[in-house]
Amino acid sequence: MAFYWRPTYSYLQYAQICARTLRHSLKEDAKAIAIKRDAQGIKFAQWEAGKQGELKATVGSNTVAH
Repeated sequence: MAFYWRPTYSYLQYAQICARTLRHSLKEDAKAIAIKRDAQGIKFAQWEAGKQGELKATVGSNTVAH
């Protein structure tokens, strides 16, 4: 495998670009499922005095800027 992407991208960025390209090359029914699977969410809570505060959720998308 040629590593022509090394000087420009990290491996993680390269893998994200490959995954996005693959998802967009699928047929419409499979593409919709794959794009839904791409959404990611994070939950976090502030801890004070050894007790967990309110749990907050954020939703983002796993995209790489061109």
